[in-house]
Amino acid sequence: MNTWMVRGLIGFFVYALGASVAYAASMSSIWTTNKIVVDGVNKKEWDHHSTALRLQRGVLQAQNDGRRLYLFIDLGGDTHQDQPLKKAPWGDFIEISVDVNRDRKVTPKVDVSYGQFPGTYSIGRQYYIRPGAMTGLQKSKARVAAGFGRSLGIPVSHRTWEIAIPLNEIKAKPGDNIRIGIHTHSQRPRFSDQSPANIHKDFSRFHEIRISSGKVGVKHKKMKFIQPAPAKFTQGTVTQGRSGSTAKPVQKTIASNGHVVFKYPDGKIIEKFPGGQTITMPNAKPLTYMYSTQAPAAIPPSLPDNAESKWLQGLSSGLMGIIETMVKNDAEAIQHYRQYEGSGASLYEQINKRTTTINYLITP
Repeated sequence: MNTWMVRGLIGFFVYALGASVAYAASMSSIWTTNKIVVDGVNKKEWDHHSTALRLQRGVLQAQNDGRRLYLFIDLGGDTHQDQPLKKAPWGDFIEISVDVNRDRKVTPKVDVSYGQFPGTYSIGRQYYIRPGAMTGLQKSKARVAAGFGRSLGIPVSHRTWEIAIPLNEIKAKPGDNIRIGIHTHSQRPRFSDQSPANIHKDFSRFHEIRISSGKVGVKHKKMKFIQPAPAKFTQGTVTQGRSGSTAKPVQKTIASNGHVVFKYPDGKIIEKFPGGQTITMPNAKPLTYMYSTQAPAAIPPSLPDNAESKWLQGLSSGLMGIIETMVKNDAEAIQHYRQYEGSGASLYEQINKRTTTINYLITP
C-alpha cells in the first residue's frame, strides 16, 4: 500500500473515533519500571503498559514515580507533523487541565491548566480565574515533548505527546486520585478535541487517574488486565520478564459474524461488535456490555461521480489493506470479514464497515 494512502487512511478511520460519545473515564497509573525520557518518542517505556484510556482520536497512558506524573498520548488521528506557531492556525499543541482540589468544579487560583507557550514546545502553567478564563502562562517545572512516528498500537506515522507534571504542582502524591481534562489540537488534519467535552468550564466529568502508591506488584512477569468498560480498554501488548523472554502477544482475529475478537495469553476473550462487547474470563460465563454512541452518518443515496469514485475506491482498498495487516494476513479472518461485508456493499458501505472494524482492531 502506498505511503500517502496509508497516512491519509489512518487519519480517516481514527477520525471516526471522534464520532463516538466522549465518556469521562477512570484509569490507573503504574509505577515506572524504566526511566522515562520526555522526548515524545516511545522507546519501549510505554510498550509494556497494562491499561489505557480512549480519547477521540487516540489513547492516553499514565505512569508515575514519587515526584512526577507521566502521560503519553498516542494521537493516531493526527497524521501530519505540524510545527507550533505563534498565531492561528497554531500548529499542533496539547493542553492539560487539572482539578487540583478534586471538587469537580472550577476553583479560582487553585485549579490549573498546562499548555505550550505559543510557537514553542516549552510548557507553562496557568491558573483558572473563573470557568472559561485563566491567567497568562507562567513558568513550570513540567515538561512536554512532541514526537512523530509509529507505535505499537498504530502502525503508521502519527503525532505522539509525552508530558511530565510534577506532583507537587498539582498538590498530589503517590496513592492519590487526580482529575484531568485533555485538549488536543491539530492543524492538519484540522481538529481541536476536548476530552471530556468543555474542559475549560465543566470539571464534573473529568477523567480520573489513580496514581500508583509504589513499586509493590511491579516485579510480576504478567500484566494484570482491568475489566474493560465503554470508556477504557485493556491495552493488548506483549509483556516481558526479567530474563528478557517475551510472552505471547494478544491475538486479533475476525469471527464469521464480522465481530472483532481478541484472545489474550491468560485465556480471556473480548469480542467487539457495534454497540457493545462480550468479555469471557477463564472458567467464567461471558458478560455482555452494551453502550450507546452517536448515530452513524447517513450513507449517501446517490453514487459519486467518476473522479470521486476513483478516490473512494482507493480509500476503500487502503482500509482493507490495513485490516489485513492488523490481523497479520490471516486468511480465515480476512474471509470472515469479507463475508460479513458482503459482495453487494456500496463504496460508502465498504468504507463505513472497514472504518468501524479498524476502530475495533486498534482499541482492544
